[in-house]
Amino acid sequence: MTASKTIPIAVIDYGIGNTFSILRALSHLGYSPEMVQEPNKLQKYTHAILPGVGAFADGIKRLNERGWTDIIRQWCADGHYLMGICLGMQMLFDESEEFGVHQGLGIIPGKVKRFPDASIMDGVLEYKVPHVGWSNLQLGSNQNSWLGGALEGLKETDEFYFVHSYIPQPSNSNQIIATTKYADLDFCSVVSSNNVWGCQFHPERSAEAGLRILHNFCQLKSVKATFK
Repeated sequence: MTASKTIPIAVIDYGIGNTFSILRALSHLGYSPEMVQEPNKLQKYTHAILPGVGAFADGIKRLNERGWTDIIRQWCADGHYLMGICLGMQMLFDESEEFGVHQGLGIIPGKVKRFPDASIMDGVLEYKVPHVGWSNLQLGSNQNSWLGGALEGLKETDEFYFVHSYIPQPSNSNQIIATTKYADLDFCSVVSSNNVWGCQFHPERSAEAGLRILHNFCQLKSVKATFK
């Protein structure tokens, strides 16, 4: 993986999220990422990462209070590349039901819902929530979706690190780039709509395979967005 340092990479800092681990991962790849705290400075970048940990309500409140919401939406509509990670991915959607219904950025149609209640089989809980640990990806409904995108060169045996209790449910199944199986439940783990990407897992904490995703994303060339 060879980085092109001519591509500026913004890491959006809105007061919540694993910004430093993402900065370290991008620097390891040879990029010169910059933590951006002022929304009006986002326009100088072609690629940005929206990190996030914690509750949806807290994350979207911080974005709103710090003036990021409209800036991010317009920036994406102008064709720039955004990747949301974990909570950052969930906030790309219309709404979440975490601790009440909260409106998201509305860039990707769909909702974020809690894992369904697990059943008990032979006295053993079928799965635990939150989902914490390493899981792999399966190809989404769009069979060509890994070619030329952020998942280029990955294998379905590659594993990624997850920490979450809620899962995104895109309205358009063609935007599901990869799914992950947890017990007997398949959920969307990578989503994409043109120039906007989201990963439910943490690529910056997922060893070589995660670094490949970040590198592939940073190398994507600008396209005309159709989000409105």
